[in-house]
Amino acid sequence: MNCDDDHAIYTDILRKDLVIPSDVEAPIKEFLEKVLKKDPQVREMVSFEDLKSLKWFDEFDWVHLFIFP
Repeated sequence: MNCDDDHAIYTDILRKDLVIPSDVEAPIKEFLEKVLKKDPQVREMVSFEDLKSLKWFDEFDWVHLFIFP
């Protein structure tokens, strides 16, 4: 990837709407829409607790995530 490609990707991110394929399951789509907000101020309003409460993480074991062997 060259510098021109990087600039084109950056420009696309700023100008184009986020498109999530229709076959992506609703809980994953909800997660992506929260963490991929273009506006950093809006994105910062999403807390870790907000993300943990999403349906996608219903069965996730958060306690074991932070336990190291």
